[in-house]
Amino acid sequence: MRHHLALLLAAGLAAVLLPVTAGADRITLANGHVVEGQVLSESREGVRVRTAGGVLTLDPSSIVEIERVEDFENTLMNAETAFRRRRALDAFALLDEARIQGAPRELIREVIEKHNGGIQGTIHAMEREEDKLAMRRVLRRAMYEDLLTPRALFHASQNFFLLDDWTSAAEAIERMPEDEISGDPVLRSWVLDFLRKHVRRQLASGNFEAALSEVERMRRLTGEGPGTQVPLVLLSHVAAARERHEFGRAFEVLAEELFIEVPEIARNRTVYTIEALRQWAEDTGRYREARVSLRPIRDVFFMEYMAARNDLLAAEAEYLLARAQPAEAFELLSEVPEGERSAELKEIALRAEHGKRMEELRGGDPLERLRHGRWAAEQGLHDEALQLFEEARANPNLRDISDQLIENTRRKRDTALLDKAQKAYDMGHLHDVMSHTHRILANPEVGSALSEEAERLKDLARRSMRREAEERPYMAEVFFQQAERAHFLQRNEEAFNLLNMILERYADTPAASRAADLYPSVVRSLEISYLEGRIAEIPAHRPRLEALQEMDQLGDEVSELLEALQSQTY
Repeated sequence: MRHHLALLLAAGLAAVLLPVTAGADRITLANGHVVEGQVLSESREGVRVRTAGGVLTLDPSSIVEIERVEDFENTLMNAETAFRRRRALDAFALLDEARIQGAPRELIREVIEKHNGGIQGTIHAMEREEDKLAMRRVLRRAMYEDLLTPRALFHASQNFFLLDDWTSAAEAIERMPEDEISGDPVLRSWVLDFLRKHVRRQLASGNFEAALSEVERMRRLTGEGPGTQVPLVLLSHVAAARERHEFGRAFEVLAEELFIEVPEIARNRTVYTIEALRQWAEDTGRYREARVSLRPIRDVFFMEYMAARNDLLAAEAEYLLARAQPAEAFELLSEVPEGERSAELKEIALRAEHGKRMEELRGGDPLERLRHGRWAAEQGLHDEALQLFEEARANPNLRDISDQLIENTRRKRDTALLDKAQKAYDMGHLHDVMSHTHRILANPEVGSALSEEAERLKDLARRSMRREAEERPYMAEVFFQQAERAHFLQRNEEAFNLLNMILERYADTPAASRAADLYPSVVRSLEISYLEGRIAEIPAHRPRLEALQEMDQLGDEVSELLEALQSQTY
């Protein structure tokens, strides 16, 4: 024990005699000696002190008092230097050290607020994702530990936004006193702009309650009545009703409430909701219920109403014809006045009437079947007419006239098919050319001009298809590489159009599979660009391509919403 105390005494004397660093901690020993240096750690095993002569370990039982000197000023100065050099992560580490050294919280808060430029400069210079993640963690910790002043919280919300951390940006705004926001025009403008974008994101992901909460915050910040935010509120109700398949309610809100506030948005959402209604009707077969749901928009959006009604009628009639119920289909379409029928409805109505007459002619007079065949031929139902004439010619008394009618009808049919084949070839729809010409050549009239022209078109189409088949994989690959490069350079509209072309025209090539994988990423980039106001609108998605994406159907729920809100007074 004496030997141990002698060593401590010697160490104490040596420490006192050695030069002392300014601002050092003072450790008073039981024997009256003082050791000056920097206390590195304290534990039951010993107190480690860095002195001018090196690092000492002192027995805790030999220490009477430890007086720490406030040397955090130098650490804070080093932190400010790190901020100025755009090394914010190092600066925050130094601030942690200053806190351990006893730096007051208010001093640390002042340093962070003062050096937001260094934080933003650091973020802009970051390239590695792990560095950005570390920056997000550091800022969140500073926010949770109450190290950010109201101004620093404003800066933090901007910095989180730069780091694509929308949740933390919104939380930083939530922690800011609303009177601070309302009283600063610059701060208020940025916060409102961010909240608009955040509300749109909430709506796009179906978080209607969160969206309405943000809308209420916007209302408080503006000091205006709730009417300013009506479009957002109504759109959220429309989206919720549509998701519950309460289409009648959705159309009521659109036509009776939203149309009064912002007609252009109401029309846009009406078209979108009609598409959802049509898909629902096809999936469930509840066409009549779907048509009833359209009634609220009849007087406000008459053209959209008529088009949607006709589409639903056509889909239901086709559904009935496929189930061998032509009489029911004919009765359904009879409810529609002749002047209100689209070309598609007229064609379906003819087929329904033909099916209804065929049911009535079952086992009937061959002459009546011949007469019905002539009616069908006059209506352009050539295949149906030919079938009836073939049946009628089984009667010896009707064979000659039936043969003549067959010849005339086949010529009319083939002329119509050849016209379709020529148009299809001009448009590059080569498979349709092959289909139409095959029907003409199935029962050719040897040496006829129609057969020769059909053979010529078929040969041209075959050669074009062979040449295209050889070139398709290479062309698709070139287009995909262009799309990939455009996406990398943030030219996402260009990438979007190229991918659509590949998926539509080159769906059977290897490049199409990779295009389908890239497509959701490009669409998401476009949505972000739209939400941030960098593009005017999101390009329309093709329905069959939407199936390639795992995207919420509400992805474009607030189309044109920003423009409408900007027209309000903020």
